[in-house]
Amino acid sequence: MAILLLVYVLFTSQTLDNEKLAMFFATAVAVGIAEELTFRVAGYRVLLATGSSVKKAILLSSLLFSLFHLSNIAAGQGVEIMGQLGITFMMGVILAYTYYRTESILYVMFIHFIWDFSLFINGDFGDAESLLNIVPSAIVIGYFIWAMRNVLKLKK
Repeated sequence: MAILLLVYVLFTSQTLDNEKLAMFFATAVAVGIAEELTFRVAGYRVLLATGSSVKKAILLSSLLFSLFHLSNIAAGQGVEIMGQLGITFMMGVILAYTYYRTESILYVMFIHFIWDFSLFINGDFGDAESLLNIVPSAIVIGYFIWAMRNVLKLKK
């Protein structure tokens, strides 16, 4: 984690004061852990335990993960919440499918952390058209297509 913080300082030309460190921890670490425990460990497993197929559990837990982010409206987000709902659904499918395939919540938490860390860094780089915003989105779309194709092939 220290290396990632160093990368952040080098790329943003900013210092990390206590407030920024607290925001980093809250957004890139604590939230990801809590969301994965809620939507992958609890949500996905509860759906499976109540008779849902793996495919249905992945898609429903991803939808719930996405809808959970409607709470960001309270943080002042307006129309851009629609884009966030789409991207969080895609990330939900990627994370749930990865959890299904690896059975490792730690691996899924790490992926979630990297995603949140990229958003944290990107917040200090400027406009939505920046390369640092386009590349992670393109990667997510690519992985979403891969994960969704595999989810739709599931028989169980």
